[in-house]
Amino acid sequence: MLKLRTVFLAAVWFQALVLLLAPSPSQAAMEWSSLKQLGLDKEPLDVATSEDGRYLFILVNGEILAYSIPEYKLTDKIPVEPNFDRLATGKNNTLLLTSKPKKELRVLQLTMRHAFDLSGLAVKGPADAPVTIVVFSDFQCPYCASLQPLLQQVMEKFPKEAKIVEKNFPLQMHKFARQAATAALAAHRQDSFWEFHKKLFESMASLSDAKVQEIAKQLNLDMERFNRDLKDPAIQNLISRDLQEGSPAGVRGTPTIFVNGKLIANRSLEGFQQMIGEELKKK
Repeated sequence: MLKLRTVFLAAVWFQALVLLLAPSPSQAAMEWSSLKQLGLDKEPLDVATSEDGRYLFILVNGEILAYSIPEYKLTDKIPVEPNFDRLATGKNNTLLLTSKPKKELRVLQLTMRHAFDLSGLAVKGPADAPVTIVVFSDFQCPYCASLQPLLQQVMEKFPKEAKIVEKNFPLQMHKFARQAATAALAAHRQDSFWEFHKKLFESMASLSDAKVQEIAKQLNLDMERFNRDLKDPAIQNLISRDLQEGSPAGVRGTPTIFVNGKLIANRSLEGFQQMIGEELKKK
């Protein structure tokens, strides 16, 4: 028995020694730093971030404060009843409010309204029209080409109430899309954007530098000025600006359309009529 006990103790000691000498699993030390400190007029009750991580929502007594991230700039104040004391975000831009005292749940649907810089771009329709349709487009996108008759119908329905502005969003998969956008903007400097725009879509399958030159000659543009403008960095800056504005607004493909800054989901004549009608009522 003594011998067995000695062997057992030796085995236990050996296992302990192995564990002691074995390399310990890696451990990560946490570091932190303060990114932003917000001063509030009311006591914060709860906090949540939007589904896409672009907004911070702070519930205080009687309202929800919305801050843009990463600027942490106050963008909106959403009034709510003072009995709500908990806040969470749900799918599809929804906010979930709960009240423990009243045993109540409320779901708020958020609709984002984006502000775009339209300077330097051509406008179709009255400049002072109360409704602005912004289309993020690509000259080698077949869906953008097929959208044009619908947009024409919309303008016929709302000739005084709506205007269209196209922002350039050339996709990387379309190798000539940026050059085509450059050519259209160069034509805009000779007040021929929409004519050039139409012919680019009509020639979508065969776009090339030679085709661009052919279209410019067909439209009787000043070719010396046109070719000089094709090389102007200011036009490239306009295209880059449109790309930079589109991404944070949720533009992932083309065409993507906004009516007075609000994304339109129903891209039919009825869908346009409904959204434009709602905007006109607000005006």
